[in-house]
Amino acid sequence: MKRFLLFLSLFVSTLHAGSLTLINDTKYEMEVVIEGNDGSVFPVITIPGGQTERWDDNSFGHSRFLNKEGQENRNKNLTVTPYTVIWRLAKDQEFYSRCFAVRTGATVTANLCKQNTEK
Repeated sequence: MKRFLLFLSLFVSTLHAGSLTLINDTKYEMEVVIEGNDGSVFPVITIPGGQTERWDDNSFGHSRFLNKEGQENRNKNLTVTPYTVIWRLAKDQEFYSRCFAVRTGATVTANLCKQNTEK
């Protein structure tokens, strides 16, 4: 019975977390905006040049998701994947690159997204 409960708890926890590895492969400090397929927007992450950050959607608490109109979406349990990942320069929020259709568990780099411009 203990093994079953352990397995069940591991299975359920994987259903409630989407994660990405974000690699800033530029020399610039970058901001990363992650959007859910359903229009939800996660808080902006700042990553120094040459650094890596592991992100998961449970890091910020579900009550902080915003809908497309910028209003807080308090009833959100999970965002819908795939994600859109937007990289912008932290200094002035100038657009750098965007990746569409990013799956949970993916590794995303700022320069790789420059090649992934089609929706």
